[in-house]
Amino acid sequence: MRALLLVLLLAGCAGMQQVSPGGVIVREELSVTADARWNRLEPAPEGGEIWSADGMALDMLAFYVVAPGETIGADAEPDAPRWHAAMTPHDIVELYEALVSQEGSAFQLLRLAPAEFGALPGFVFEHTTRTRDGPALGGLAYGAVVGGKLYLISYTAPRGYYYEKHLAAVRAIAASARIRSRESAVCVSP
Repeated sequence: MRALLLVLLLAGCAGMQQVSPGGVIVREELSVTADARWNRLEPAPEGGEIWSADGMALDMLAFYVVAPGETIGADAEPDAPRWHAAMTPHDIVELYEALVSQEGSAFQLLRLAPAEFGALPGFVFEHTTRTRDGPALGGLAYGAVVGGKLYLISYTAPRGYYYEKHLAAVRAIAASARIRSRESAVCVSP
């Protein structure tokens, strides 16, 4: 995922646009409240929306709305696992792992627990991803299954400074998340 984003930025096909502080609509189905530190990758990659505070190589906040039969992230391998509504939070972590370990990275789950996604029951997981030739990345993801779709907010950044720097802001964004369609139709809870 990072490699694709870096290629787009270097090729001049994409740029960054500041996210206006306050309420923000993400992928037409999710609303969050953000502060002025975030910049949005434009155009958004298919299947998600990507934000960064200090630059794509230093931190990345990704938003996904995944319908049945889709993968997390548009640049997934052709044989990557696909989302379906019967997946448990453990299955969703494996789906996410398939996305972040495509380029030979090693994924380690640190914690998976029930958590609110905005005002809905959902889950949270923390992880470490070790890239082949880069730093260890800390990761935090919040998600919920609503109306047969997976809603996921994922944050990754190098541990030691950048991960910790924006962690409180990421938690606040996840707490502010609201599903805009069929908000009360929760299909799966942890």
